[in-house]
Amino acid sequence: MKKHLVIFAGDIYPNPSPNGVCIKNLISGWQDVFDITIIAYNQDNGPKYRTDNGINYIYINSLSTYIQNAMRKKSAFTGKIADKLMRVWRGVKTSLLWLRYDSYYYKGCLRETAKLNKEKRVDCIIAACYPFSAIYAAFVCKQKYNIDYITYILDVYSNAGNLRKFCFFKNLYERKDRNQELNILKNAKTNFLSEGFLNADVYKDVTEEKIKHKIVGFPIIRNKRNDSAQEKGEKINLFYGGTFVKGVREPFGLMNFFSETIPDIKLTLCTTGDYQEIIYNWAKDLPNVEFLGTVDRATAEERKNKSDILINVSNLNAHQIPSKIFEYFQSGKPVINFYSEASFNKLFDKYPLVLHIPQDGNNQEFLREFYIFCNTYKHSRVPLQDVLDSYKEYSVEYLKGIFIEEINRQE
Repeated sequence: MKKHLVIFAGDIYPNPSPNGVCIKNLISGWQDVFDITIIAYNQDNGPKYRTDNGINYIYINSLSTYIQNAMRKKSAFTGKIADKLMRVWRGVKTSLLWLRYDSYYYKGCLRETAKLNKEKRVDCIIAACYPFSAIYAAFVCKQKYNIDYITYILDVYSNAGNLRKFCFFKNLYERKDRNQELNILKNAKTNFLSEGFLNADVYKDVTEEKIKHKIVGFPIIRNKRNDSAQEKGEKINLFYGGTFVKGVREPFGLMNFFSETIPDIKLTLCTTGDYQEIIYNWAKDLPNVEFLGTVDRATAEERKNKSDILINVSNLNAHQIPSKIFEYFQSGKPVINFYSEASFNKLFDKYPLVLHIPQDGNNQEFLREFYIFCNTYKHSRVPLQDVLDSYKEYSVEYLKGIFIEEINRQE
């Protein structure tokens, strides 16, 4: 009989977060081995219960997210209004409540897991952070229903200062964040922690208290590569896709570098987050910059695949590593990395086609080097086998193996 797994995954359909992409990659093919139910945010106001490719999904919605989804569907303009209103509402709740604005999702995970456990005993929960409410819900399920859980921490919660910018009980809640995060890790069957955790304050406690864990990568690199044709033209096509968030990843270094028209270079941006209006106003008068704003993942993938060179903007914090780095490595294309001095990532050391440009300071000094790099490597690609050899621990197959081994391990 197959083991019964429940996965708390946050944003996974139709617009998966980076963490959602990692979860989908990780469990692809697992339905042949396990009975799987994923509990996720409802992003489209569709049915609560759905099945796709042998996996059951339960989508959690609240009145506020239902209204937000409806306004997004109506038009781009009402969608922007809804997003801004939700940011304000979440900020108010964050300033007052410990579990931030994910409490509805947390309660949904508890309620639905209790139902599933009655129908067929749940053998294990896998909870991914973000959201923190997912791993907190797994911890409570262990206390209430004696269900083992495994955490998959892609983003460290207790070090994410941008989550509590305005809070009436900031110091109290930040202490509670760290204590609860540590308590959750202690009670897990095991903890799979991304490399960013090595730079988190709480990691010292993890090692000192000998909490069971393994440092793992993002399951991004696959054994097959998308070989769709690049868009050949007079210009060299550069692409950036991702989220800009205040205090986490900011666009100003990139904007400063491309503020003047650069001959023969075209930059396409697909972004979401805190700086959309600022980027739009900056890009509209630049003939070599195309700002598409927020697009669906398929559109972003298409534009990325047609590009010659990919742009990475590093996070400001060393404990947060953009998962898109490994998608870029998978492609084999040249990468221009706008880095922060405080969080320069050594992951690039094994990748041969990369140019580093600092986000702060006078990066116009790098223009000549930038031109040479773009013109020299615009049609170059790192062989896939070289990428797999260099980044084995980020391959989907490798990470699947260690997760399945842990799920099946008897205490």
